[in-house]
Amino acid sequence: MFWVHDTDYDRYAFMYSCENRFLFFRHEMIWVLTRERMIDFESSTYQYISGRLDMTELDRRDLVASNQTMCKMEGYDDDHV
Repeated sequence: MFWVHDTDYDRYAFMYSCENRFLFFRHEMIWVLTRERMIDFESSTYQYISGRLDMTELDRRDLVASNQTMCKMEGYDDDHV
């Protein structure tokens, strides 16, 4: 199960999930989804998202960017996202 923690409905969505595993372990996950196939860490969108994440107590040191530039979808036009 996950929750949409924050979104602006146009540029990004930030989702969160937390599951209890066994008796002593907690598994937390966060996702940051953007309209860009590969986020530019210097972009204003990323800077805004970074600020929003800073307002939470979640550790984002392990966030990994997923390169989606090689994924082509039929009928998808990068210029009209």
